[in-house]
Amino acid sequence: MSKITRAEIEWKVKDLLINVECVPEEKILPEAKLMEDFEMDSLDMVQLIMHIEKAFSLVVTDEKVYELHSCTYKQLCDFIENEIHTL
Repeated sequence: MSKITRAEIEWKVKDLLINVECVPEEKILPEAKLMEDFEMDSLDMVQLIMHIEKAFSLVVTDEKVYELHSCTYKQLCDFIENEIHTL
């Protein structure tokens, strides 16, 4: 299986934010914080992580989900990229 590119990761995450969490596309900037700028709550975050796990064939621990609550869109993409490339 070929490695997914950073652009593909960003596109998939953006698609999930738009279609699952109803985040307006213009708000999805690298420095945007998931919980604050996208107005997500803990339940939204769990739902997003579940979709990310499915989309990228990952398993995200509960501890990591908690850490991701305070991350930005860029940091989330960084995390996914790192997890995928260490498989």
